[in-house]
Amino acid sequence: MPPPPLDPVAACLDALEAHLQATILSGWLPEGYRGLVVRQGWPEADAALRVDAGPLLTLTPVIDEGQRHAPVVVGSVREADGQITVTERIGTVELEAQLDLWVAYAAQLGPVAGAVEAALDAPTGPPGLWLQRADGRPLNVDVLRAQREASAEGVAQGLWRCRWTLRLRSDRVRSRRGPAFSTFAVSGDIGGSAL
Repeated sequence: MPPPPLDPVAACLDALEAHLQATILSGWLPEGYRGLVVRQGWPEADAALRVDAGPLLTLTPVIDEGQRHAPVVVGSVREADGQITVTERIGTVELEAQLDLWVAYAAQLGPVAGAVEAALDAPTGPPGLWLQRADGRPLNVDVLRAQREASAEGVAQGLWRCRWTLRLRSDRVRSRRGPAFSTFAVSGDIGGSAL
């Protein structure tokens, strides 16, 4: 049976969220900031943005400008029952996402933003980040823009913010399951020409 369909946008966001959670908390974050929470989406409108227990990092999709194209086989597996599961790439995901860091004090912004910046860049090679989604498809993450801001309203509420605009690129795939193809011989005569 083929794996259940996977939403490619959700798969990209899940992979990036897991990477940020594991990487930032594994050592790049200063010891006093270990209360960092990484989550997808904005807080609910009727809920206060709470950062008193530690920094908050939110990951929100903005727009998907991916393309669809003719299917290209990227893998196949023969199952125990003889059926074949074929995975096809049917398009691309070109997702723009917003990553927001919220902290309670101006002094926290620099150290935590530095840890986030480091997590968004591969330690070697060209800038950017290469990850793998849960379904094994590659995911490329590039930072398009970064912006630190402190509005009078935010400061009054104890909120300091740094925002990154990211581009996430990956594949749209689908899986199909069916019988293995068999080879067979065809012979005959069409218009006097032997096959």
